[in-house]
Amino acid sequence: GWLYCDDGAGEKADFIHIDEYLGSTIVSLIHIKAANSISSGRRISVGAHDIVLSQAVKNLRYSNRKNLIQDLTERAANSKNKMCWHENKLIQSSDFLNKLTTLNANPNKIKTRVIVIQPHTTKSYYLKSHNNNIKRQLDVLLVSSDNAIKSSGAEFHIIGFNDD
Repeated sequence: GWLYCDDGAGEKADFIHIDEYLGSTIVSLIHIKAANSISSGRRISVGAHDIVLSQAVKNLRYSNRKNLIQDLTERAANSKNKMCWHENKLIQSSDFLNKLTTLNANPNKIKTRVIVIQPHTTKSYYLKSHNNNIKRQLDVLLVSSDNAIKSSGAEFHIIGFNDD
């Protein structure tokens, strides 16, 4: 696939990925934040999730391809160091932007995904936290983010840390 690194101030997402899958083109806006701790016993952090989920929701306007192309083109013009790859080979940002611009305009063939990666919460701790107020706060934050993202027409995926 195609991968564009937009990490930095004013980013639309940390990474933007384009790939073909089962006859559809999938454009993924990927938002990533590091865990607040390296401890294997770390607890749920609503704050750690809030930062990256807020960024994802704030940048929902870029699930509209026209907005994404316009803003990435402006950013690329102001930065000579945007890293991009196609099939694991380094390419120019203009190649990525050309690909994004020439995607089939049929909305049934293009799907947008918002992917949030926040490894602070471990699967084992999350699953064992049944009647925990902090887990409830995180669940409310996740559901509200899910609703906002899906209302824009995008799919929502969140990835934590699977410590099984």
